[in-house]
Amino acid sequence: SFKEKQDLRLNEQEALKKAIEILESATVQNGAALAQLRRGAGTEGSEGIRHRVEQFVSSEAKRLHSEGLQLLAERIVADPFAKVTKLIKDLIARLQQEQSAATTHKDYCDTNMGKSKLDHEKLTKDLDHLDLELKQDKA
Repeated sequence: SFKEKQDLRLNEQEALKKAIEILESATVQNGAALAQLRRGAGTEGSEGIRHRVEQFVSSEAKRLHSEGLQLLAERIVADPFAKVTKLIKDLIARLQQEQSAATTHKDYCDTNMGKSKLDHEKLTKDLDHLDLELKQDKA
């Protein structure tokens, strides 16, 4: 349903934001290790951070049953943080676009449903009025 899909997107976004926070805190705490990681050196500290982020994203993917997050978790193990961060940001942007499109579609449906209900009520009143006139003309 719409609500379930919207909740899933919101949960995925929260998980991705948390992963970004982990990455950013790791960058502040261990900038040199991340710089080496970007060059491909890979240190124990940066590997630990990468593993922590991968564990978090993987657990969130399982909890939310999110294929997108699971794919991200698999890529975290193989790719440097720069690519992971870009992937996370791209995924967030896609989820936000989907949420915006779904919300726009829901608003459109709600508006038209309201109009249809009003039209139905008006036509029902008109029909009742015409039915009453017809009965009066027969009498």
